[in-house]
Amino acid sequence: MRIGISIVLFLSVLGLVQCIDSRIQTIPDRYIVVLNDGEILDPLLTRIQQNMVPRSGRFSVFRKYYKALNGFAADMSEDVAERVLELPAVKYMEQDAIGVVDVASSSWGLDRIDQHDLPLDDAFNIEGDGEGVTVYVLDTGVRDTHEEFGGRVSHGGDYVDDGWNGIDCHGHGTHCAGTAAGGIHGIARKANIVSIRLFNCAGSGSASGTIAGIDEVAQNAVHPAVMSMSFRFLANQAIDDAVARAVDAGVVAVAGAGNENMDTCLFSPAREPKAITAGATDRDDKRASFSNFGSCVDIFAPGVAIVSSSSASDTAIAIWSGTSMATPHVAGAAAILLGKGIAASDVLQQLLQDASQNVIYNTDFLSPNRLLYLN
Repeated sequence: MRIGISIVLFLSVLGLVQCIDSRIQTIPDRYIVVLNDGEILDPLLTRIQQNMVPRSGRFSVFRKYYKALNGFAADMSEDVAERVLELPAVKYMEQDAIGVVDVASSSWGLDRIDQHDLPLDDAFNIEGDGEGVTVYVLDTGVRDTHEEFGGRVSHGGDYVDDGWNGIDCHGHGTHCAGTAAGGIHGIARKANIVSIRLFNCAGSGSASGTIAGIDEVAQNAVHPAVMSMSFRFLANQAIDDAVARAVDAGVVAVAGAGNENMDTCLFSPAREPKAITAGATDRDDKRASFSNFGSCVDIFAPGVAIVSSSSASDTAIAIWSGTSMATPHVAGAAAILLGKGIAASDVLQQLLQDASQNVIYNTDFLSPNRLLYLN
């Protein structure tokens, strides 16, 4: 029978594919049937159901195709499948299968931070998941229905006043939240996430609104808490002071160094000593070409071509680069430490103590040669 030959050939190829990814597999008794051009689908399905399915057989259509294909997908017993394949109207039939998209199942950044040295080992294994910790994402909002988050996102204030009411119309915040605490691409995979929207659909926002958001965290944080701040202003004392007071209130504050390839000490809140400031590296352990640097940087983390959640849909992913991507790596790591019982006041010192030392290339002499590490 043609169906037998088809399955044998498919399984031969499948054996090779399974060496690449064990998640690829056929689905028993489910077939995709493609009809010849010009055949009309629905009358054919009626004829099959009425005339070709024995009492002991099974034929259940669960997809119909009218444009991309002329055909259908159905759950069929083997005897019915053999009969359907012999129909003159049928061009070919294939067994249904599970496939995987051709991207990393997790970001290389996660792979990098659980080992001290290259090469990457294609794994992410750490102790802890951030359960009981709250990660405050001060950004463009977070798509709370994304599969990455599993219902762990709630919304704080929206300080943009453009009518979007917490919705992420830019994408930056959803991506950052996914890295910090997503269930698929994130670090602290059981931490709670609170989205505080400070920046609009173009990614810009006011210092006054930003301070209001920081103030909300300082007043209302559910501890233990981390504040992830993937944004920058030119040196602004009020923002720096707001961050410092939030830290004094027991919140761990993580800031991005900025993307100008300049001295980090020119920007807020990165220059605030009480914030943990993150620069960015690439997968070869080089300081990212855009990453700010200098004595106001505390630690480096992966920030080039980072895979995480996208606000485009509930399943979408995106690849972004920036110290904005390094920041949530550090925020997620801080959440892991807090979840293990490390005091908020001790998180920075623990991160520095655990960091991979002297592995980063092309840093300046003022920047710390420390790369984020979680054991």
